[in-house]
Formats: sequence, C-alpha cells, structure tokens
Amino acid sequence: MLLVGLRGADTEACAALRALLGQTDLPVVETFQAAGVVSRSLEDHYLGRVGLFRNQPGDIAISRADVLVTIGYDAVEYDPKLWNTDSSRTVVHIDALPAPIDNHYQPALELCGDVASTIRDLTAHLSGLRLDQEVLDEFGDHRRALAESDGHLRSAGPETRGGAQSRGGASRATGRPG
Repeated sequence: MLLVGLRGADTEACAALRALLGQTDLPVVETFQAAGVVSRSLEDHYLGRVGLFRNQPGDIAISRADVLVTIGYDAVEYDPKLWNTDSSRTVVHIDALPAPIDNHYQPALELCGDVASTIRDLTAHLSGLRLDQEVLDEFGDHRRALAESDGHLRSAGPETRGGAQSRGGASRATGRPG
C-alpha cells in the first residue's frame, strides 16, 4: 500500500506516481495535503484520504497493510502514533528528506533523494505487479465504503454536511443571509 504526502504531490512526483499506479495493482491512500494525486482514470487504486478523523476507509486499509510505502510523507500531516500501531509492519520511506524517526515511525528502508526519480526507478522494478484477488476484493470493499460515505453526504442536507444555514436563511456564524 502507498501512503502519499505533500512532497509526493508536486507535478513531477505526481506524474511518476500515476505511471506507477498505471502499471501495478498497488492501492494508494493520500493525506489531505496530497489531495488529488490519484486521477479519475486511476481511481480503482484510490482508498481515500487520511489524517483527520482516523475512521475513514483509508485508515482501515492502512491498519491492515503489512507493507506501507510512504511517498513524500511528513509526520506532521498525520501523526504516525495514530496510524502505525503495528510494529511488525514494514515501512519504506521515499522522500527528499530523511524520515522523522520516532517510536511509531521507524522505516525499514529509506530512499532519500528526488521523489519523482525514485518513483520512476521503482516503477521499472514493479511494473506488472498484481495483487491476489482476495486482496483486490478487500480493497473493493474499502472503495465501496468510501463511495457510500460520499453518496450519503451528497444526498444529505446542508445540516448533515456541516452547512451553517439556519431555518431563517441566515448563517449562524455571521448572522448574514446565507
């Protein structure tokens, strides 16, 4: 599984990541700072965003991953104490900066340097990687949960989505007309 952070979202790294996803079955979760790295054409790889509530489908997928490759991730985006509770999990850190080592983030391998170049090199080695059908089915379950969550929010009224409108049509926060 891939966990993409801010430094994995610049133009070159994003293009390299999309090429990697296009040639493998690897699933990806992004932090809010890396929002949008997975294009619509690659959404079969997308398991959501993490870093705010710790109850999203992406959080569940991370909790079940035996290997996690972080790309451009910084601990300030999502505290590893909240998601890396399995000390036996293999973590690989790909970034321009060294890993911020602490009790909950101790990568087995660090690939420090140009993120885009590193991903392109990795793509050459992983091209054609296919996951077991059982794993793909589980990721499909996560994507369906994410879609159901999105659908529920889209069909709900502004009150459910966190809108600030009162019955009188004025914003509760400002008192001005909504």
